[in-house]
Amino acid sequence: MLDKVAVKYYSRKNEFAKIATRRKPPKDSHIAAFGENVIKFEIPSHLSEKLEKIYQHTKKLEDIDIKYAIDVFKENAEIECTVIKDRLIADKIKEEIISHF
Repeated sequence: MLDKVAVKYYSRKNEFAKIATRRKPPKDSHIAAFGENVIKFEIPSHLSEKLEKIYQHTKKLEDIDIKYAIDVFKENAEIECTVIKDRLIADKIKEEIISHF
């Protein structure tokens, strides 16, 4: 559900976004392509587990425990994030994701 909300958000901004669920990166490592940007980020496992709990319990937007979600996002944690501005790489990642659908 939350993936669909993110895709809808970026679609409204005339950006392409697609979520692939068949192949998963290592548990706490994530990669995304938005417009001409590639974003890779690693989340500490304790924080990743809490985010996964939110994700698993959210079937509709109304199901989100807002207080818990805000508390998780307010946690002080170091998140390693790499942003690469490269249209060619971003487009290739999007093509790879689309090929799984």
